[in-house]
Amino acid sequence: MELLSVTQVISNFIDTSFFTPESREIGSSAHSLLYSELENKENIDYEKYLVAGLFLDSFKLWNNIAMPSPIFLEKRLLDNSLVISGQPDFIGTMVSQDGIGIIDYKTSTSFQKHWNIQVCAYAYLAVINGINISWGGSLRIKKDGSMPIFNQVFFDIKSRVFVNNFDKFKMMLSLLRN
Repeated sequence: MELLSVTQVISNFIDTSFFTPESREIGSSAHSLLYSELENKENIDYEKYLVAGLFLDSFKLWNNIAMPSPIFLEKRLLDNSLVISGQPDFIGTMVSQDGIGIIDYKTSTSFQKHWNIQVCAYAYLAVINGINISWGGSLRIKKDGSMPIFNQVFFDIKSRVFVNNFDKFKMMLSLLRN
């Protein structure tokens, strides 16, 4: 059976019409800039900065307060029993949270309900791969350079919120495979 990514599974159940080639390029450039910032790289890709520089400015505002410390950036995680994979943007710590968490960076102008499901699926994959996850959320960075919004999905991997969102993901996976 083919290994499906978390994104592949979820994209079958949401409206993806707003994912244009331009929005994909902006998102990809923004993510690349954020990773460079988190890895303390001195050299900024100015071509990417011209495309998505204000997203980086937005991230820096949050970064100075949250002080995230990455353990992994874009680490591919696998579960051979469910035959799924995922690649969360950030696994690490923040000063305002206890333990290790997952953050998925978003460049969308508005919150999307499926983000919670995606973060919980990533958390599940992290735990299956031996990474003890305590919390998870999405960070919506702003194209105008203003303070981003952190949407905390769960504070505890055993919480009802986590279980409910992961159950939704498993239902999507089941429907897709049948």
